[in-house]
Amino acid sequence: MEKSFIIQTYSGAAVEIKTSPGAKVSVDLGAMTKGDFIHCLSNINRWNGQTPVGVSVAQHLVICCHLARRLGHITTGDHLHRELLLHDFAEAITGDIVTPIKNMIDSLSNGRYKLVEAAIERAVYRLFGEEKPRALRPTKTIKDIDLLSMALEARHFLNQPNDVRLSRWVEWVNSKAASGRLATNSLEPQDIKLVEMSAPLAKRLLFAECVRAGLMGWDESVYFDRAWRFDND
Repeated sequence: MEKSFIIQTYSGAAVEIKTSPGAKVSVDLGAMTKGDFIHCLSNINRWNGQTPVGVSVAQHLVICCHLARRLGHITTGDHLHRELLLHDFAEAITGDIVTPIKNMIDSLSNGRYKLVEAAIERAVYRLFGEEKPRALRPTKTIKDIDLLSMALEARHFLNQPNDVRLSRWVEWVNSKAASGRLATNSLEPQDIKLVEMSAPLAKRLLFAECVRAGLMGWDESVYFDRAWRFDND
């Protein structure tokens, strides 16, 4: 039996996700705008909100682009630049579910959550004129940058854990940060500035990155409508 699930976007559009027997999933983004993604991702907190201040998904994506350029992995406007920006855009629909919970849901549902997530990602990529990449090398490159950004955010924002069960996580963060030359005492001023950016600034920088990558046009700032004016009040 087919089931339908409806989600409203900031602009008032309806996103419909349908599931049917045989674990088939279809996603219709309807009239969802590209601006919906920018606005939403600048409001969604990473780290389940367990940080002294909010760290948005938009902020994370801007940091990813900064690190990728610094390490020579992307050229502005190339395929990897677009893929790096889009890799978390599905979270404008799913929200940013922390990895342990995501893995638990996937385990309890026999992998069904990943099917839904993949269907949403394909729909999002199509909206932005891209195909969901399947090649191993680009995916690994994006994952590496994603993890480097995660390590930088963890070192800068997360409080020191007081439970031994988190010791492996701390070791991982330290090793990943070291491998990416992101030790706290080696951070450059622009790194700190990006990590500490405000939500309105993150929104503007993510929009600018999308324009430079060829995913949006400068004239598409009209998508922000009320949100854009509110930021300037």
